[in-house]
Amino acid sequence: MEDSYIQAAAKLSTLLFMIIALIQLLLTFGLPWGEITMGGRYKGKLPGKLRLFSLLSVFILLFFSAVSLQHAGVLASGFSFHFTSIFIWIIAVYLGLNTFANLFSKSPKEKCIMTPLAGIAFLSVLTVAIYA
Repeated sequence: MEDSYIQAAAKLSTLLFMIIALIQLLLTFGLPWGEITMGGRYKGKLPGKLRLFSLLSVFILLFFSAVSLQHAGVLASGFSFHFTSIFIWIIAVYLGLNTFANLFSKSPKEKCIMTPLAGIAFLSVLTVAIYA
């Protein structure tokens, strides 16, 4: 596949990771959107410990972005290609499982918001994993 398509897939996954990271950051600061995450168990604001988990998720999503962009050759290498080769597949599997879990969430809001975000991110990362 042409490099420009692979890089576009990496940029798309990064855009989606940034949107999800923003949602997680807003949850960290107490935005009452608990229904769109964690199976919709929490209506309103997330409890304190789960807000810390949301904050940790922001950093994990930034790492996912760096791996995707570096593996596709968009960013100068900070990680070795071997390192990104392993992690791009770990990220793809994680996103595939996450998409599946979101799809079967009891929360209609999580299904409508997080499933498409995770699903498209999964397909984008999978493209980078296979073709880069």
